Amino acid sequence: MRPLDLLMKETSPAHLTLELDTFLASIAGQDPIALLAAHKGRVPLVHLKDKAKGTPVQYDEGKVPKDAFKEVGNGEVDYAAFFKLAPSAGVRYYYVEQDFCEGSTPLDSLRVSKNNIAKFAATARE
Repeated sequence: MRPLDLLMKETSPAHLTLELDTFLASIAGQDPIALLAAHKGRVPLVHLKDKAKGTPVQYDEGKVPKDAFKEVGNGEVDYAAFFKLAPSAGVRYYYVEQDFCEGSTPLDSLRVSKNNIAKFAATARE
């Protein structure tokens, strides 16, 4: 059992919730969708950013290469599945983050994420 799972098991949902960062979970070798499902009802806040396909697991955030950061929907996180699960899992707030914008401006990067999120959200409502 992961320490996170033990912590959640041993605490009350009224006293402890999670703020899930989809990139950090993914870079650490965890599936953000599985984490959301495992802690359904206890993840009201989510940071959205994607990880480049094929990026190896890395536990030291300072060693993550800049080109590992991708706009939401342009990497390997299955955001279609994530957005289907999120409402029933109790997610209330989403924060789009882009630590590094290789080859684009921060605003252009944000537009890409925004447009991709809109598609995922629309598909999830169908």
